[in-house]
Formats: sequence, structure tokens, C-alpha cells
Amino acid sequence: MNVLRPTFNRLTHARLPLYSAKSARFMIATRPVHSEPDRAALSEFQNTHGRDYNAPKPRSSAFRTVYKVFIVAGLAGGIYGATQLYIMRSTWPTELRKDLRAAVKAKHNGDNELAEAHFRKALATAEEKFSDAELDVLKRTGIWIALAALLPRSKAYEALDAAQAYMQKYASSHDFTVQERLRYLVIALRLAELAGKSEDEERWGVAAVEETTRVLNLLKEHTKGTDVLNIPTDEELRLPRWVQTTDFAVPYERLGAFYASQGRVDYAVPLYLQTLEILGPSPVSEDKCRTALVMNNLADALVSEQPSPQRLVQGIQWVHQGLSICKTAREALLMDGRSETCEQTYAALLFNAGRIAEMQGSKQKAAAYYGAARTQSQSARYLEGVRKANEALSRV
Repeated sequence: MNVLRPTFNRLTHARLPLYSAKSARFMIATRPVHSEPDRAALSEFQNTHGRDYNAPKPRSSAFRTVYKVFIVAGLAGGIYGATQLYIMRSTWPTELRKDLRAAVKAKHNGDNELAEAHFRKALATAEEKFSDAELDVLKRTGIWIALAALLPRSKAYEALDAAQAYMQKYASSHDFTVQERLRYLVIALRLAELAGKSEDEERWGVAAVEETTRVLNLLKEHTKGTDVLNIPTDEELRLPRWVQTTDFAVPYERLGAFYASQGRVDYAVPLYLQTLEILGPSPVSEDKCRTALVMNNLADALVSEQPSPQRLVQGIQWVHQGLSICKTAREALLMDGRSETCEQTYAALLFNAGRIAEMQGSKQKAAAYYGAARTQSQSARYLEGVRKANEALSRV
């Protein structure tokens, strides 16, 4: 299951003066599926904002926190969670069926070593005996996904990297269906998670964003009734039932968090804004909390690393908007029980309101927000939040 772990300082849904969700959108959908990150596009954005990311990274702000709030990425979770069921229920060639079922059985019995051996044997048989026409992309990569789920981090990365290499080769002579594009972007997301090097995390994060943009553009064109589609049939355009529109925000959100963690704020901000545009206003309280969390993270990015007074104003605007959205969602959720994500996000927003007030020189206001953050963290049994709030209160 793909889980996003953004820091406790970031936000969305008003359009701030400096960054417009339309003008600063990170749209790089015209590149090939198998390309490297678009350095030209990133350089253009960099030049617009006057920042050189080849220069040494500035030190992190002393006010940064390490709070963690978790978001389940349904887009990725759906594929990984459904793989075993897919293998069991799909019709497979006789030459593969025995090993695949033996692998699933071994995994169920806790014998991952035996399961790995059967999955690898099935992959070898598929490579040796079946062409792309005889064994489709989803089935072939499904075996790699199932195998990767058994393996330690580095070996799982190697397995999924092999799956993507196959898909890239396939894409050089075929047009992906929407389902195949979903498979590509989800594997790219997982590779970004597993990457041991920051350059690999960036490469796969960008690949996932690019593929997501292509899928959204295809679906948008389809709903307009246009004929300019690479994918010809309604069946091929149909999304799996487990895919929700808001799931497409995940790649932008994750890449934004990556750039924010690297101090590359001018790259992170438009990605967070795009995330918010995809999420949109939602009547679902859990979705509202997710929106508030992205607003929190956006605010964090804006006010990190010696922000200008203008950035501080923007940051507090996002925090206040996030607090308003989160408060509404929490009130609605009281009838159904608390949401851990909402409660922790609310604490994070309160803390960051205090953080920005402190940076603006208003210690009295900062202390009030830090106190509220501590109370909220205590109520949510959020020990890290309590610790951070106590540290801040001792400082102001």
C-alpha cells in the first residue's frame, strides 16, 4: 500500500497572488513515457523564479518539524492489493498457471522463499515462451508486482525496475491503454518510494507525474468527445472501479513533498497547487482533511528557508484556510468517530500557525497557537506533537 508521509508544515484552495494554480502548473505531458526528468521544463520554471538548484542547498529552517501524517494512496493500494486476487482469478496459459498458483499458495503459507522461486520461474517461462501478443502487459507486469511484494527493499526495486524497463520497451512500438498507463504510473510511484538515491526518487516521481498528466488529458479529451485520442475504444478508456478521481492527486503530492524535503520550494509549490486543483472541494470529510493537510504542507514549503514577508503572509493564509476546512471536517466526523489523520492535521496546522507568527515576531500570538497545538496533540494522543509544541513554548 502506498503511503504518503509529508512533514507537519504544509496547505490549499484559494489562489494566492504569487502562485496561480493555472499559470504555475507543472504540466509536462508531451514527453515520451520512458524519458528522463524534463530538465528543460524545470530550468524554465527555475529561471522564472530566479533560483539556481545546482548551487549548494540552504540549511533547513530551524522551525521545521518532523511530524508525520499518513495518507493512503488508493491508486497504488488498489493495484498492489488486487494483485493476488488478479493472479488467482485471471485465465493464464497452462505453462504459467501451475507456478503462479503455487507461488500464491506458498505466500499464503508464509513461505516467501518458495513463493519467490515460483514467481521467478513463471517470469522466465513468460519471457521464453510468450510474445507480447500472447501475454499482455498487465499480466506480465502483475507477476513482477507480486514478486516485488515478497522481496526486501533493494531487490523489490530491482524487480519493479525490470517491469518498467519492459513497459518502456513495449511503449516504443505500442500505444498504452489507460489501464496500462495506470500500471506504469503506479509502479513508478512505488519505485520512487523504494529508491535508495534521491536522483532515482526524483526520476520516478517525475515519471509518475508525467503519466498521470497523460491519463488525465486522455480522459478529459474523451469526455469532450474529441477524436484526437491514441486510445480508440470506450473499453480501453474505462478506469478500474477502485480508482477515484482524487487518487490522481497522489503523484503530484508525493513529488511536491520530495522537492520540499530537498529545499526546492519553487518546484514543490506548483505541484502542491496542482494537487489541490485535482482534489477540488469535496463533501467527504476525510477528503477535506486531506486537502487541509496539503495546504499545511504548501504553507510549510512557502515559509521555509528564510522566507520573505510576502511568503510569510501567503503561508499564514494557507494555514488559516486549512484550519477552517479541517475544523468543518472534524465537526462532521464527530458523529462517526474521530479520524486520526484529521486530528493530527489540525494539530499540525495550529503548530504551524504558531511557527509563522513566531517568524513574524509576534511571540504572544505564537505562544497561543503553540498552546492550542499542544492541547490538540494531547487530545489526539499525538506524542510527537506534544513534544514539539512543548519545545516551541519553551522557546517563546
